Order: sequence, then C-alpha cells, then structure tokens
Amino acid sequence: MPLWTFFLLPLGFVAIWLATGFFLAHFSGWNSLAETYPDRPIAAHKRLDWVSAVIRRQGRRGLRFQKSLAMEAGPDGMRIKPPRFLMPFASAVTVPGAEIEAAESGKLIYPMVLNIGRDQDWQIGLRRGSCDAIMSALKSAA
Repeated sequence: MPLWTFFLLPLGFVAIWLATGFFLAHFSGWNSLAETYPDRPIAAHKRLDWVSAVIRRQGRRGLRFQKSLAMEAGPDGMRIKPPRFLMPFASAVTVPGAEIEAAESGKLIYPMVLNIGRDQDWQIGLRRGSCDAIMSALKSAA
C-alpha cells in the first residue's frame, strides 16, 4: 500500500464529517431558522447545557439533539447553540421572548413543546424540566 493513502484516510474522514454537518444544518432547516432569527447576545438568567430536544418545522420530522444543545434564556429571549462537533458551520439562533409559547405536546419522550414564531411555524420539543426552566427565565424581570 502506498504511503500517500495513510494521509488520505484522515483527510477523507474530516471531509465526510464536515459534509455531514453541512447537510444536517441545511436539510434540517437549521439554516432557515438561523436566517429568520439571527444570533445576538442576550442577558441570560438561565443557562442549560447538554439539553436533549427535537427541533422541527410545523408538520415535519425534526432533527433530534441528544444531550448536545446549549440553551440560554432571559427576558430578552432564548438563544440556542448547536453542538460545534456536529454542525461546525451552523450559527446560534436567538428567538425573542414574545415569539415563544409553551404547550403540552402529548408525547412521551418530549412532553412539552415551545412554539416559535408569530405563526408558530417552528417547534422545539423538550422535557418538562428544561421547558419550565426556560419559561421561568423568559418571564423573569430584567
């Protein structure tokens, strides 16, 4: 086996990993969510690391994040950061607090859902404790 193949294998792995992250961000709708709600700093009252959630557009299957999202919430809104190791080129999303509404989803794994947007066209399925922490931080006084 030629020596150059040993250098090509790690480069191929990195290329596949970067392409997978790009396709996840593009086809899951994360990029369109980031265009609608660009990243901006917020005064975070609550920070949740390693959150499990499913993010989806209304009526579509979503992208599941198993203990990999970072979420910050405060009176200004909620900031969601995707994992860098999974989606290295995806930017964080900041949603204004006025456009977030919590509701019961009726599902077993993610019993709560955050409806996002004026038309509530995005949903984030969360566990009850994470949803309660985010909603209490959104309602807290500055």
